[in-house]
Amino acid sequence: MHEQTVTNSLFAMIFAGNVRYEIPFFQRGYAWEREQWDQLLFDLEENVLDADATLHRPEHFFGPVVLLRKTLTAHPELREYLVIDGQQRITTVYLLLLVLAHLLRPHAADAAVAGVRQELEPLLANELPGATDSYLHLKVFSTKGDRLPTYRILTGQNPRSPHLASDLRLYDEHTNGITALARYLQERLSGQPAAYLAQLARAVLHGLKVVWIPLDEARDNPQSIFESLNNRGRPLTAAELLCNYLFRALPATADAGSARRIEELHNEYWLVAQQRMGAAESFEEYLRCLLSIDEPQLVEPGRALYLHFKRRYRHLDIATVEQLLDQLRGGVSQYLYLRFPHRYSIGDAGIRQALQQLAVVLTPSVQPFLLALLQAWKAQRVTTEQTRQLLEATYGILARRRLARLPEQPYASFFPALLTRLLTADDPVAAFGPAVRRAGLLVPDTLLTSALTEQPLYQPQEEPFVRHVLTCLDGTLQPGGQLPDYEHLTVVEHVLPPETPAGFDTRPPVWYDKLGNLALNTADAFALFGHQSPAEKAQQYRQPASALLRQALAERTWDETTVDARTRELAQRVARLWPCPVVTE
Repeated sequence: MHEQTVTNSLFAMIFAGNVRYEIPFFQRGYAWEREQWDQLLFDLEENVLDADATLHRPEHFFGPVVLLRKTLTAHPELREYLVIDGQQRITTVYLLLLVLAHLLRPHAADAAVAGVRQELEPLLANELPGATDSYLHLKVFSTKGDRLPTYRILTGQNPRSPHLASDLRLYDEHTNGITALARYLQERLSGQPAAYLAQLARAVLHGLKVVWIPLDEARDNPQSIFESLNNRGRPLTAAELLCNYLFRALPATADAGSARRIEELHNEYWLVAQQRMGAAESFEEYLRCLLSIDEPQLVEPGRALYLHFKRRYRHLDIATVEQLLDQLRGGVSQYLYLRFPHRYSIGDAGIRQALQQLAVVLTPSVQPFLLALLQAWKAQRVTTEQTRQLLEATYGILARRRLARLPEQPYASFFPALLTRLLTADDPVAAFGPAVRRAGLLVPDTLLTSALTEQPLYQPQEEPFVRHVLTCLDGTLQPGGQLPDYEHLTVVEHVLPPETPAGFDTRPPVWYDKLGNLALNTADAFALFGHQSPAEKAQQYRQPASALLRQALAERTWDETTVDARTRELAQRVARLWPCPVVTE
C-alpha cells in the first residue's frame, strides 16, 4: 500500500492486511453524534448508492486522514499508524463495517451477499499468530474507554488483555460514543433487505474516498499539525488540547515499556481524574482552578487556559508529565470537597461546615486559594484549626462584600497566589487580615451597615444567597438557640406581599426589597398566605417557624418607617454575624 505518499485511498485498501490505526490517547475520545451519522448515511445513499448509473465507480470525498507510521510495533506482522487527524471518520467507518458484517451473517446462503462477505470479513480483524493481547486483532484502536466496546462489537465477548481491568473501570455504556453509534446503526439498519446491506457495504469500501496523508517523524511536528487541522469543525476544548500537549511526546519509535507507561499515566491519572469530575465543563473548571494556583492572575478559560499551560511548560519530559499528572489526580478529591461540600464528606466537621458556608459565595477567582489550602492541609503544611479559620475568614470577606454590593473583579489578582504569601508568615491566620487590607478588600462595619440600610437586599437572581443570609440571621433570633428545620424554610417571603399595593407605581420602592421586609417561610404556607397583607398573615399563621417572620407579624403597623427601622436593627446584627477580620501589623 502507498506508505509515504500523499494519495487518494479507499477503505478497502486502508483496512487491507494486518494493520492497526491507533488513536493517540492525547486526542479526544469518539465524539460524533446522530447529526454526523445521519449525514454520512445520507451522503452514501445520495452520492454512491443512488448515483448516476453511467458512472463506472461513484465516489464521495470523505476528507483527509493524517497518519504517522510507527516504527516499533506490538507484533512483527503488524503495520501500525498513529491517526493524527481523521479519527472520527475512520472510527465511524470501522464500526459501520462491523455492524454491516454482523447483519449480513444470517444471509450467508444468499448468493448476492456471499461476494461482499468474502471481501468484507478479512478487513475487520487482524490475523496474528501467537498474539497474547486480543486487542491486537482490532483494526482501529483507541484507549479512551473505546477499545473495549469496539472489541465486543467485533467478537461479542471481552478480550484477553492485561488492559481489561482498567478498561472495565473506564467504560460507561450510558455515555460511551462507540456504544451509542452501534445502537444507532443497529436501529437504523436492522430490518433492511440483505441486498441493500450488501450494496451499502460495497459503497463504504469502494465509494468513500479519503486523502491519505503520511507524516515524516523526522520532518513533521504531529502536534502542531493536529492543532492546525482541528481548528476547523467542532473546536477542541482546552482540556483536549492540554491532553494532546501533555502526551504528545510519545514517539512512534517508543519502546513497548515506555508506551505502556505513558498509556498507564493517561488511563490511571488523566482519565481517572476526568471521570471523577464527570461533566466535561467541570473537568475544565478544575484544570483552570489547579493551573491558577500561584499565578498572579486567575487564568482565563477556554483556549487561553491551554495557551497559558504551553507558555508555562515549554519543554516537557516524562518526569515532568508524571509530576503534573500526580498533582492533577491528587487534587480532584480536594476540588470536589470544595465545590460540592454537601455531597462529599471531608472528614473534619468544622472544615466541612466552613466549606458548606463558602459554597454560597464561592467564585472562580477564589477557588485556587481554597484548593491550595485544602492541599496544604492534606500535606500537613497547615493545621486543621488554621485551615478552618482561614476558610471562615474567607467566607466572612466574601459574604460582607456581597452584602455591600462591592465588585468581585479584584479577587482575580488577589486570591490565586495568596496561600504562598500566607505560608511565609509565622502565623498564616494572623497574616490573612493584613493581606486583605492591603488589597483593599476589607469592608468596615460602617460601609456594610450603610449598604444594607440604603440598598435593597433581595434580587431574584441572588435568592440562594439572600436565603442563606436570612437563615443565618434567623438562627440568632431563635429563643434558647432552638433552631427549626431550615431545609423546609425554602421561600424568601416579603412581609409586605409582592402584589403592588395601593399608592405604588409599577415598580415597588427600594424599601420593599430591603432586609427589614424579608423573612423565611415554607413553600406550603407561602402558597396559602404569602400574598396576604401583614395583618391578614398575623391572623392566619400559627406560630411561624421563622423568628424573622414572627417578629415582623408582631408589629402593629407595617410600612416604610417600620421596615427602615427594622433594617437598621438587623444590619447591625449582620455585621456581628460576619465580623471584619482583625488587622494587626
